Amino acid sequence: MDDLSLERRRPHHLPRERYEVAWQPVWFTSCTQDRRQFLVTGDAPDILTQVLDDCAALCGCGLIAWWIMPDHLHLLGYVREEGGSTWRLIEAIRRQSGYLLAAAGLTPPIWQRDFWDRHVRSHQDLDDVVAYILGNPVRAGLRESRDDWPHSALMGYPERFR
Repeated sequence: MDDLSLERRRPHHLPRERYEVAWQPVWFTSCTQDRRQFLVTGDAPDILTQVLDDCAALCGCGLIAWWIMPDHLHLLGYVREEGGSTWRLIEAIRRQSGYLLAAAGLTPPIWQRDFWDRHVRSHQDLDDVVAYILGNPVRAGLRESRDDWPHSALMGYPERFR
């Protein structure tokens, strides 16, 4: 068996019911197909911003932070009401934004086939994830300061997390 066969080809996801736990923060990263860099050009940021808000409401979820990078999206969300699902949230965002971005002239497929996620288990982890997301444009060399990145939002922690 060669070393390539040991590589994980798809991200590992927990059972779906774990994405339905109220107040459990989940961090998602979804990359564009072939890591094409178009998410911060043209109408793409406005389309994504609207889709994020609409899908969160439809899926019974709240958003803590999101960051649109040229070739990927970071999202930190949680289930805020019974029947909500962060799994449905990320799938709805990818589906709806893919449709709208293709309608705006971008060549499909928009997103890679799968996405990465991480369940945030402690307040310290939550702070670390938010710091990572906020620092992404600086680490990528796109901005000097994280506060200068226009394609982002930090809504803060819900009262339940404090």
